Amino acid sequence: MGIMRTAATVALSTAMLAGTAIAPAFAATNGSVGASSTGTATVTAFVGSLVRVTAVDDLALGTWTGTGALETSDSVCIWTTTGGYNVTATGSGVGGGFSLSNGASGTLDYAVKWDDAPTSSTLAAMTSGTALTGQVSGANTTDCNAGSSLTATVGVEITETDLTAADSGSYTGVLTLLIAPEIGRASCRERV
Repeated sequence: MGIMRTAATVALSTAMLAGTAIAPAFAATNGSVGASSTGTATVTAFVGSLVRVTAVDDLALGTWTGTGALETSDSVCIWTTTGGYNVTATGSGVGGGFSLSNGASGTLDYAVKWDDAPTSSTLAAMTSGTALTGQVSGANTTDCNAGSSLTATVGVEITETDLTAADSGSYTGVLTLLIAPEIGRASCRERV
């Protein structure tokens, strides 16, 4: 009811500013007595700013052989009612850092990258805890058509320098992706 009152107030205020008085657009009408009678009702609904991330897979970097970096990526589904979103990544390292642990005292840092395309070689570097804004999704179902039309890519990389300095062992950690809708991006959305 508050939305209808707000809309009616805005419409009335706009009309008064223009110098003409009009009745609010939201008003049900009753029919008159006769051979037929027609009543009208304004139907309203509100779709909130919603978002969902699906098709997230574990990121296995494999075994380092002594040269080069280790990197991998995963295509994911981002659906939102606004068409736009931002993504904030945090790791399980100290202070949310992008760091893996070997369960003892050893840690191994990694970089996180993102693009709002399902396959991309130009991923943007992310900073832990800082939102990457201005992302766009064209998903028209909450699961990107059961994963057949993915919309974004997340990538991770451990540099050769960090791998060279690491103790031997198996390193693991958790990467958390927080997706939030951005208002006003619906005009950018192209449904897939």
